[in-house]
Amino acid sequence: MPGHGTLPSRYAIAAFDALSAHVAILDSTGTVDGGDRAWANFARENGGSSGLGSNYLDICASANGPDQDDALTIMAGIQDVLRADADVFEMEYPCHSPTEQRYFVARVTRFEQDG
Repeated sequence: MPGHGTLPSRYAIAAFDALSAHVAILDSTGTVDGGDRAWANFARENGGSSGLGSNYLDICASANGPDQDDALTIMAGIQDVLRADADVFEMEYPCHSPTEQRYFVARVTRFEQDG
């Protein structure tokens, strides 16, 4: 079977875009290297562009108002996973918009690709 064992990148991208989950891929410094369509839409709705190239740790650190504690907890969880002090970080938190009550689950896992 052609391509056995590997999927062309276009299939992987299409699979991510079919998810309703917001998927962002961060590099070892916390900079957003990639994401799916839901992530890009979420970033745009919250004042950013696609989110690519922004440092998510910096975004969390600069949060203020009622979301500040959650943002700082998520930032610490991401840092723990990036340092390999934890395998997974997961936290449910409110992220309401002006038109709806929303809750998200932040799930952070570590993986390495191409060194």
